[in-house]
Amino acid sequence: MKFLDKNISQLDYQIVDVQIHRIFDNSEDEKQFEADWNFIVNKIRSGQAHNLSEGDTKFLGACTKGSTALKSLRSQPNNSKQAKQRAFSFKTQYMRELLRRLNY
Repeated sequence: MKFLDKNISQLDYQIVDVQIHRIFDNSEDEKQFEADWNFIVNKIRSGQAHNLSEGDTKFLGACTKGSTALKSLRSQPNNSKQAKQRAFSFKTQYMRELLRRLNY
C-alpha cells in the first residue's frame, strides 16, 4: 500500500479502486457498533457528555466538532455543565481492520 507522496498534490492523485462496504454485513461488527452507539448515547442522556472520550469505544467514536473549543460547547441533558459538540465517526482501529479484511 502506497501512502501520501508529499511531492504530489493530493488533488492530482488518481482514484484506482472504490469499495462499497455495508457495516452490518458482519454480525460481530454490528454488535460492536451497537454497543459503542449505546455507550455514547447513554453517556449523553445521563448528563455525562462532557466526560466522553475517544478511548471509551472500539469502532464508533464520538469525535469533537467545531472550529474552536469555545465555539463547540453545547448544553447537555441532565447537567448544567456544557460539553463539546460531537459527531459519530469510524475509529482508526475499525478502518484498519476493514482494510486488512479487504487485503489492502
